Amino acid sequence: MSATGASFEEVLALGQAAGLSLVTISAGLDHCHVPGRPTAYGELDLTTIEIGMGIHNEPGVQTVSPIPPIDVLIDRLLQYLIDPSDSDRAYVPFEPTDEVVLLVNNLGGLSTLEMRAVTQTAVTQIRKNYSITPSRVVAGTFMTSLNAPAFSLTLFNSTYTAKQCGVPVYKVLEYFDAETDALSWPKTHKYNDATALVETNTASVDSISYTMDIVVDPATLDRKLRKAAANVIAIEPKLTEWDTEMGDGDCGKTIEAGVLALLQAMDEEGLALSGSVLRVVDAIVGITEDRMGGTLGAVFGIFFAALFNSLVATLSAMPNNTPVEKILAMATVEALASLRVHTPAKEGDRTVMDVMIPFVEAFKDGDIAEAAKVAKAAAEGTKKLLPKLGRATYVSSSYTRDVLPPDPGAWGVHELIQGLAA
Repeated sequence: MSATGASFEEVLALGQAAGLSLVTISAGLDHCHVPGRPTAYGELDLTTIEIGMGIHNEPGVQTVSPIPPIDVLIDRLLQYLIDPSDSDRAYVPFEPTDEVVLLVNNLGGLSTLEMRAVTQTAVTQIRKNYSITPSRVVAGTFMTSLNAPAFSLTLFNSTYTAKQCGVPVYKVLEYFDAETDALSWPKTHKYNDATALVETNTASVDSISYTMDIVVDPATLDRKLRKAAANVIAIEPKLTEWDTEMGDGDCGKTIEAGVLALLQAMDEEGLALSGSVLRVVDAIVGITEDRMGGTLGAVFGIFFAALFNSLVATLSAMPNNTPVEKILAMATVEALASLRVHTPAKEGDRTVMDVMIPFVEAFKDGDIAEAAKVAKAAAEGTKKLLPKLGRATYVSSSYTRDVLPPDPGAWGVHELIQGLAA
């Protein structure tokens, strides 16, 4: 501000107003360790988290055990900062229309992954519980407590600052965004649409209509989808175990995330209630793209997007009385062909394709029960295959063919197929 020619009094007024517009609270898994000193003082056990600890190892206002989930913890912290009914702490007012800056500080010992989880959860909770969408979100290591595995949340109400000192709020934010030579201050970013910080879903499955469709018995469709989801949820621990042995251990949770999102759409939006196959496939495309992630999410995304397009094309080309099984079989063949354009994986490489390819081939006749048997045999067969693609190729040499677990992705697809065939 002073660089723009403002007087000392103007800079002082803004600084004092900003100080009165800040609220901060911290939480940590432990205190810092000062080199050369015993670690026993203030040490927390593995089941406890402390709220309100200071950067100089000052004790906090309370300890909580067992450690709550991240969303519960962040909700509690935000209540200390924002709750207007707390007369001891609510000295900075916040309104939904205020320009609020969220700062998330790493006190030195948190990983990047943990910091991202804290930041995303804080943004989501502020918007959901207080109808405040932060105008700026800045996360980083601003001021540490050496190696303390802790973080702090700070809310800066720039609108309140502007009211206190008479500087327009847009100027307050301009000063906040200004370049600085402070080494640990990250580059700030301006958001034209701050709501993009939080995942939103404004489209409902009920708002989509199709000129052509495959409509089946809603109860049967609902049952089959729930059975497929239940199969994956039940086998997830084994998928994770197998993928941890041969890869990065994310396969089980990746597929589980997909089926949980599917169940959510069924429970909250009645996804299967109309019996519309196109509606379900369309929703699955969105789920694979937005909720799954990983290589498997990409594979599923390509396949189901191609399946949707193939179903539409097949419906346009076939007579109205064409059996549903034949339409599904033809569209599945086309979808697999599209997927194979985008992946070098083939049968024998120990991937999801070891189940998808033989299943689709067997399903050409429209008999999903027989095709499911083929899929199961193919999934079992991956136990005898050595990886030829991906990270698993680097570790397979330490195993013999007799002890390899099945490919987790292939097995997950097999479980989905068994549910759909039930």
